[in-house]
Amino acid sequence: MAHIHNVLDTDLRFKIDPITRAIRNESARKTTLMKEDHNSERFTFELPRFIEGHDMTLCNSVEVHYLNTSNADKKDFKKGRYTVDDLKVDANDPEKVVFSWLVSSNATSLTGSLSFRVRFKCVDGESVTYAWNTAIHTGISVSDGINADETFAVDYVDIIEQWKLIAKREITDDVNAGVSEWAEIESGKIRGEMTAFSASWNDALEVERKRIDGFVALPEGATTNDAELQDIRIGADGVTYGSAGTSVRAQIECLRKDIRGLIVDGQPSLNVFAHWVNGGVTSGAVTPYMGNRIATDNILRFDRDIILSISNGFRMGIHLLDENGAFLLDSGWRTSEYYIPQNSNFRIVISRVSELSEVADIAEFSSALSIQTDSSAQIRDIINFINSIDETIALEQFPGDQPFNQVVYMDIRKGEFELTPSFYCTVNLGYTDGTEKHISDGVLANETFTFTVDRPIKYIRCFAQSVPLNIHLRAVNRISKIEDDITVLKQPPRNKRWLTSAHRGFVDSALKENCLAAYYNAYLNGADMIETDARLSSDGVLIVNHDPTVTGINSIGETVTYTVAETTSSDICDLILSSDDKWGVQRVPTLEQVLNLAYHTGLIVNIDIKNGMNSAEAVADLVLKCGMRGKVIYALNGSGMTGINAILAKDPEARFIDSASHFMKTVANFAERGKRCFAYTSDISAATVNAIREGGCMVALISLSASNFETAIAYHPDMCEYLHVSDFRKIEDAYFDSLKLY
Repeated sequence: MAHIHNVLDTDLRFKIDPITRAIRNESARKTTLMKEDHNSERFTFELPRFIEGHDMTLCNSVEVHYLNTSNADKKDFKKGRYTVDDLKVDANDPEKVVFSWLVSSNATSLTGSLSFRVRFKCVDGESVTYAWNTAIHTGISVSDGINADETFAVDYVDIIEQWKLIAKREITDDVNAGVSEWAEIESGKIRGEMTAFSASWNDALEVERKRIDGFVALPEGATTNDAELQDIRIGADGVTYGSAGTSVRAQIECLRKDIRGLIVDGQPSLNVFAHWVNGGVTSGAVTPYMGNRIATDNILRFDRDIILSISNGFRMGIHLLDENGAFLLDSGWRTSEYYIPQNSNFRIVISRVSELSEVADIAEFSSALSIQTDSSAQIRDIINFINSIDETIALEQFPGDQPFNQVVYMDIRKGEFELTPSFYCTVNLGYTDGTEKHISDGVLANETFTFTVDRPIKYIRCFAQSVPLNIHLRAVNRISKIEDDITVLKQPPRNKRWLTSAHRGFVDSALKENCLAAYYNAYLNGADMIETDARLSSDGVLIVNHDPTVTGINSIGETVTYTVAETTSSDICDLILSSDDKWGVQRVPTLEQVLNLAYHTGLIVNIDIKNGMNSAEAVADLVLKCGMRGKVIYALNGSGMTGINAILAKDPEARFIDSASHFMKTVANFAERGKRCFAYTSDISAATVNAIREGGCMVALISLSASNFETAIAYHPDMCEYLHVSDFRKIEDAYFDSLKLY
């Protein structure tokens, strides 16, 4: 008689990261399924309800795409998809959505691994209006069991022999039995006492342990499959060990010693990496004639952030270099610490603070220098890289294409990779700017094809004639994926008294104002704050754009101009503002995207509300949603106390900015103006600055550049706002250098 299976999930949930797209298993126990499990295990997932402003509950098509691959034969696999029918808002947290996957036997039919990803779509008829995919999760294994038919339940069987066959296959495909003879143990019938069965099973485990521990070196010229063990006994150091286990353990210990040699209490020894000579450094090159100094004869580079420290009585200078070794920046003499970001090229010079005529002693001088760093991030990068890049992936049909066009979506910036297909295919790369490049006319089955990614891609497309296709993708150079393709020479923030504000971000020749990269570039160059402009689109979304109209390239390559108030946010945000190899494709951002960037970088945001106070409450609501309470300065544009009261009702920790002429008239009776109100002016004069201070407001000097900065800073302003084309980092560095503080 049929009955209903109510399978509940009592384990911790799988959590989906909206930024990395990774699926994280929160339960350490839920990593294994048994072969041929069917509708007996339910996986529950959770993710934020809103991703980049999109409400995920609106997705009317949610599917789990899975691949069950055999350990015995990587070409043997089962793939399928599960249609989710229970997507809903979390009852305990309205900001999250949850759903589940009831795992069927199609996903557990092969002993090996189970990998999967989730695809969310909004479908209108035959048109897909929205699609969002997770990364592939590979952390589930499918284990074998004992499959017994009715004859097995009645007759005597050799349980130990049965277990031996299973254990052999789980250990390796190539290892055959190397023992003289297996003991014949009669188990009795399966219906016998469970204790008897457990005892037999434990006996079998003990026999197998002794078998594994008993493996020894084989004679020279052995031809059995067990000869594989002789190879594993030869370590990477060339030493031949007595057994496979001893070999593995010894080499792991060698690796530990190597790491200890480089890292002592989190501090790598610089002498491992540096070669010191007598002399100095001038414009990046070693000058041997400076006998009272020592310098590094080789160019140094670390794959993580470091802080160099120099002991009392010595000083150090750092010369930062480009990738070709050409001089970029001189730190000047430092007597305490200096921060160097990951993947920077540099040389070091050391001398005494006094007695500059003394001949330098390399051992003494170099021992005055120490290095601080956190190696845990590097180790996590290595582990994540191995887990995510060296894997076999099942390709899916490219949307809207023929069955022989198959695709895998990958988020790869740059680097060298190896691709090994399961069937003959050609290969294309799809870039993030919408273009596609043909890179191979044909790769044979199981042959390796090496290719280079020189700019960000979003998918790899393969052409195989109507055949299910797997590819094995491996990164040749780990560092190429981990390193950021934007090298920034950033020092630690100085404890200065004024806020450095970047007007519409910080742009260069290939970067437009008011885009996310311009704001991120401002952060990288030391800005405390960014100024941005918010406007409402026709569908009520806050868009970042200064003017009432915006010009860019649309999805079909046309240059168009839209009026923001008359155009939907989707059309506006689809416009490409700029595209280059350094910054990638830059589009018109929403205010929510800018606030999210500020949340993660610690930037303060000055929001100029272009629609007036009509949209001030909507702006304040968005500020609170993005976790930016107390980190936003609202531009009032003459609305005075009316605007202040409306915003304070939503964001009690808000601060405000307006022109000096407006503020002097409108906030004279506002008791908290001294800690909440910035009065801005481009008139850098004693009369204007004194009037602002006498009015009880903070001083914000705007439109600064190299030509007027020193005049402005002499009035000790509370905020300095720079034109978006001004290199404020260089301006402020030059000012500090002129003070001769070190």
